[in-house]
Amino acid sequence: MGDAEKVSVTITKPFEMMATQTTQKIWKSVIDLANAHLPGKSSLNTAPSNFKGELNPVEQVSHNDVVAWTETVNKLSTSSDPQVQKQLSDFFPGHKKGDVYRIPTEAEWEYVARMRGLSTGDYAHGNTDKNLGDYAWYSGNAGSKTHPVGLKKPIMINGKPIYDIHGNVWEWLADWHGNNLPGGVDPQGPANGSNRVLRGGGWYYGARHLRSGFRYINGPGGRSNRVGFRLVRTRP
Repeated sequence: MGDAEKVSVTITKPFEMMATQTTQKIWKSVIDLANAHLPGKSSLNTAPSNFKGELNPVEQVSHNDVVAWTETVNKLSTSSDPQVQKQLSDFFPGHKKGDVYRIPTEAEWEYVARMRGLSTGDYAHGNTDKNLGDYAWYSGNAGSKTHPVGLKKPIMINGKPIYDIHGNVWEWLADWHGNNLPGGVDPQGPANGSNRVLRGGGWYYGARHLRSGFRYINGPGGRSNRVGFRLVRTRP
């Protein structure tokens, strides 16, 4: 794991990663579902994104926003209402009642970006940026905007596609940023801090920022049209 700095990591806890970055449609749909079926009304903006499009990644959401949104998803996941469960299955294929949704740790994200540890190159698909435009939206081809998810070539893990692991928008991760990468078994970052980790690069950034090991940061309250997220799912 890592770019210039390398650490050894072992992942032992199973998780599933969403095939795409979270779209504006899913963001809004979850809030609408919560407002209809949970007590009180969500304070989250249903349409925060600068680059509008139902299938574009949601952006201009802070880390704090994302945590509140995933907590809402998990409350809905425990609902006994069959209509709620059906809606969640539509939003998140393979959903089962009680599933737990969250954003990945830095180690989990890079584990996927490195093809479960099998890719040692700068990118999931290889060691150079020669074919990067086939897999990613970045400054070289994005036209200064985000694009609908799933249009570029995916990487394949266990026969399942993962789209836009590089580019389109940066992805918020669970970890607080530390100067040194966390190593060891199922690692996480420091217990506290002032910035959260971002990975993956985005539409505004050059190829070097999209490397599998490249790290970026932002404060947990920060919002940007260059930053979104994707979910991972675990089962209790």
